Amino acid sequence: MEPHSGPHPHSQPRFDFTVHDRSGHPRVQVEVKARLGATRDWATKFWLNLEAFGQRPNADFFFLVTPEWLYVWKPSKVKKGGTPTRVLDATKILGPYFQRVGTGPEGIMPLAFNMLVSLWLNDLTTPGFQGMKDVGLVLMGLLKAVAGGEVREERV
Repeated sequence: MEPHSGPHPHSQPRFDFTVHDRSGHPRVQVEVKARLGATRDWATKFWLNLEAFGQRPNADFFFLVTPEWLYVWKPSKVKKGGTPTRVLDATKILGPYFQRVGTGPEGIMPLAFNMLVSLWLNDLTTPGFQGMKDVGLVLMGLLKAVAGGEVREERV
């Protein structure tokens, strides 16, 4: 549960992926953890750890993606406790991607899970993508914001 801190504790935060809109603005920063059994409390502590190290995300949304759960924050709206804005069932959202790679949440290796999340994020930027209508992110304006955008892997 460590943020990616640079040489200085208040350096620019770096996450696994950043999804930019058509204008190049960062809309979603994404941290991927191939960890089973992650709880809301664990996710909240992860967020508080980011804040403690001056690594608060600077996009409209921050996703902490595990094989079982998608924790979503709107950094501009996070209260002092750091509780996620939404918690979504990642097994439903990522189910088709797990099927594509021939494994489930229990069997996925970290690098493969990172690649799976990358596929999903790239699909999100496809204009007209329908895969998430049932999870409510469309109501938060996410799909519209990233349609036609670009996913950048931030790790070296």
